[in-house]
Amino acid sequence: MGKTLRSLMGQWMLHHKIGALFDTNRHAVRQLIRHSGIRAGIKGLHPHRFRHTFAILYLRRGASIYHLQEALGHKSLDMCRHYLQISQSDLEEAALFVAMVNGSWKLKPMVHGM
Repeated sequence: MGKTLRSLMGQWMLHHKIGALFDTNRHAVRQLIRHSGIRAGIKGLHPHRFRHTFAILYLRRGASIYHLQEALGHKSLDMCRHYLQISQSDLEEAALFVAMVNGSWKLKPMVHGM
């Protein structure tokens, strides 16, 4: 969790006089999410998947990689590069689809020996 988000959550909790955001431990939360995933038919559901999903959707919607770095609390942009690559491949796939729909994309015959 980034410094900004941690600070805002702390302020909110103080304002609402809440001692803890969750009245449970990490293990209990992990188990709750895992069992919920099993009931929903989602294999391998874990809390970190929500973090990955947030990061990918955040970038897909045009947010800055620098803001993502801050939100996730990463010290290095290298940690966010994976999400950026996924987001970029989504854009390339969408551009190819649009080109195919518009008819501007054509398969070019391969010439052997080149």
